[in-house]
Amino acid sequence: MSEQTVSVLGSRLEPVNVTVNHQPVDLPDRATTGRGIKLEAIRQGILIQGNFVPSVHQGNQFVPVDDAQAAE
Repeated sequence: MSEQTVSVLGSRLEPVNVTVNHQPVDLPDRATTGRGIKLEAIRQGILIQGNFVPSVHQGNQFVPVDDAQAAE
């Protein structure tokens, strides 16, 4: 299984740039859900599968983001 990560920068209610599998993706805000991240990444041409599990870097670990959970 390849490493699949999402890095989120920015405040909660403004557009943010994230990295999905080492490629940039623009999101409308930090409150975007895991499912929203996947859909937006696919829309922007990132090749990921439906079972992709995004994760957020917190401290020195990556925490998975559920489809219904915001990636904050």
